[in-house]
Amino acid sequence: MNQQQIIVIDENILIQAQIIEQLSSTADYQMASFDSIASFIESLRQDSHIDLVLLEVTEHGQNALKHLYKIKKLAPMAKILVMTDSTTKFMLLQAIQAGSDGYYVKESGWNLLSTAIKSLLSNNGFIAPEVVKFLIEQHDIAPSLLHYELINTAQYNLNRREIEMKQGLLSGLGYKEMSTKYYVSINTVRHYVLSLYRKTGVNSRKALIKKFNSYPLPS
Repeated sequence: MNQQQIIVIDENILIQAQIIEQLSSTADYQMASFDSIASFIESLRQDSHIDLVLLEVTEHGQNALKHLYKIKKLAPMAKILVMTDSTTKFMLLQAIQAGSDGYYVKESGWNLLSTAIKSLLSNNGFIAPEVVKFLIEQHDIAPSLLHYELINTAQYNLNRREIEMKQGLLSGLGYKEMSTKYYVSINTVRHYVLSLYRKTGVNSRKALIKKFNSYPLPS
């Protein structure tokens, strides 16, 4: 059985070493580390096989998230776990919308990091429990809406506009109403509705509703 390959991207060399040492002691992974996304991307070849990327993102270093699409393009099979100190809704949704498959808070400890890694390598997602708890306690987002938004972004890789169109269609809005609600032109609505249909594998509002009628609608 081939070793699963994990990449650690963190500007702190000591953190890189700690993560690699900890993971190597619990499972048989093939690991490498880089101090930036740029250096990692430069190392990638067309035939590179990466199973998981652990990406450190600080509250003030969100630009790193803008480069996630490059990793997805060059290593399409790789899962990406964002490691951060932030528990804000904004940071969480930014990470997921950028293409992250998981969200780990660094203060959570090694056991939870191991859980997150195993979850992603099993083709599941991961959100740190304290993030969900914090958001609910602060009334920043309802549990059902958090679940709804994560399903939209993570499972189908939808962008913000596609999520808005999906919410509008499932809520029964027409194109003109969605244009007004989301401050875009009707042509823009049509564009993102078609993109939404393509990504979710449907060809009509009726099919979209049938596909997602088990998910809660945002209030």
